[in-house]
Amino acid sequence: RIWGKLEPAELLLQCRYARGLLHYLTSLVIDLTLLDRLGNCGGKGLVRPMSRKPGPQITLEEIVSAAAAVLARDGYEGLTMRAVAAQIGVRAPSLYWHVKGKEDLSRLLFDHLIDNLDYGPLSGDWRLDLRSMAERLRAQLVGTRDITRVFPENYASGPHAIRSLERGLGLLRQAGVPASEAVQAYAVALSFIVGWARFEVTQRASEGQTPTGESPDFSALPNLAWALTSGESQSGYDNGFKYGVDLLIAGLEQRLPAGPRKSAEPMSFE
Repeated sequence: RIWGKLEPAELLLQCRYARGLLHYLTSLVIDLTLLDRLGNCGGKGLVRPMSRKPGPQITLEEIVSAAAAVLARDGYEGLTMRAVAAQIGVRAPSLYWHVKGKEDLSRLLFDHLIDNLDYGPLSGDWRLDLRSMAERLRAQLVGTRDITRVFPENYASGPHAIRSLERGLGLLRQAGVPASEAVQAYAVALSFIVGWARFEVTQRASEGQTPTGESPDFSALPNLAWALTSGESQSGYDNGFKYGVDLLIAGLEQRLPAGPRKSAEPMSFE
């Protein structure tokens, strides 16, 4: 009835409008159908919001823990981004939302591996406490596979390493080391401890192996012959490390300013 009452011109306009509306609705249905298929929404919504991290949601803590497992099982050579991803059950690109690469991961991994390092209570004697701190750090470095290979250039780059730095600086402050020398003194002591741990791990790994090469001609090396055959040698890893720490402490004592001084109690994180 309505269409019959319209004038020809008006009827033509309404037909064009109806045709355009039909075309729009048809296109809309097609577009929504495609979106539904692409999103595979299963009736829960036409458009699924895109996640910043495709695939399984992982955390930085999971990545570092997986890296620790890979290092313990395969060593540093087997510590790859792909191996860590496989340990979690994801693809390697998923890790890069959290870490820049292996170097960044190694820094975080080292701090994770010294998380359980307990230096024990302070005795009040900076010499005894410094020696105890050195021995406990050495034990951690020697007892954890390839931890020295992930040792960061900036040792205090993680929260656990910073706590060790704070404790060591407190002992040096208590000893009377000038503030201008404290960080450098700590760095020297740390370099010895880490270097010794690397040496000890390497030596222990080579024990029992048949030496290769010719023995040196000691007649042409009188000083070496004297050092190896004369006097009481510091044999054994424990004795050698103790001797090195003794030298460090003796050197610190020589650097301390003369005269009375006010000692400050080192801060403790117990």
